[in-house]
Amino acid sequence: CASPILQSVLKYIGNDIKFMCILRESCEDTDKCVQILESMSRYNADQSPLPVVWELVEATQGNEILVETILVETNNIQEYDPEIMTNGLLKAYDDDIDQVIPIYDIVVKWFNEMNKYEQGYIYNHLREIMLMVNDERKRGDNDIKTDIMIQY
Repeated sequence: CASPILQSVLKYIGNDIKFMCILRESCEDTDKCVQILESMSRYNADQSPLPVVWELVEATQGNEILVETILVETNNIQEYDPEIMTNGLLKAYDDDIDQVIPIYDIVVKWFNEMNKYEQGYIYNHLREIMLMVNDERKRGDNDIKTDIMIQY
């Protein structure tokens, strides 16, 4: 007989994001969740996006719609244009830079690892621009448009 955790998630096995969100909700022990995920061959496959999807599920506290939006807006984290990818994340979070930065870090790290991309300076540059815009907004200048600033 399957454990209560597995019983609650098995019906979602065809929908990876939903499966992971229900798993997170059903299982209080993160290590146990990861063990369950690692038992799936697709999770462990070479260049599988599932480990980063799990990171996004964790980072969004299991917000299935937000994870799906992030994936759509970043072309399943395969968007090669750093500007488009950054704007996609900003769009997913309605330009809330405080929320975007941790997700940006997860996405960029995974993208760089999967593509063996070592020219990370552009991503660091875009991250710094977002932080600068965020600082200016906190000082009261809400007229700065992030999407325009990251073009430079």
